[in-house]
Amino acid sequence: MSGLLLRVKGLKTHFHTYAGVSRAVDGIDLDVYQGKTLGIVGKSG
Repeated sequence: MSGLLLRVKGLKTHFHTYAGVSRAVDGIDLDVYQGKTLGIVGKSG
């Protein structure tokens, strides 16, 4: 198994709008290992 390259714990991304706070990401954890591919796709694709 390849070594751990990146670890993210509790990632949060919030946007403040006129309608209030939009929580795009709210507490995600992820690990990325050397030699592996990671793709992140949102609602708009």
